[in-house]
Amino acid sequence: MIRNGVNSIDVHPSGRIALSVGKDHLLKMWNLLKGNCGYTVKLKGIGEQVCWNKSGTKYAILFDKTIIIYDGAVIFYYFSLIVALINLFINLYRTHQSCINMKILKE
Repeated sequence: MIRNGVNSIDVHPSGRIALSVGKDHLLKMWNLLKGNCGYTVKLKGIGEQVCWNKSGTKYAILFDKTIIIYDGAVIFYYFSLIVALINLFINLYRTHQSCINMKILKE
């Protein structure tokens, strides 16, 4: 949910994710394949602008008087970890449902 307005958004060169910064002091990573926010981190200030480099390996955030360049691999690590955990929970749920269905059939 965006509460105080977005100052900047930039889509990763892959087209799969985007980063946004706003007046709420948050950096958000958006999963463009699913259409939801996949990761949020609190910034120390208001991000005025965010942008990826051409290869998508780094991104920069412009603050009032500072530009900070971050390693994009960290974002992809968290994104991959979140996707892996979701898949794990889906598989556990399906396994659990299969066990319940087998138990019902045996009775």
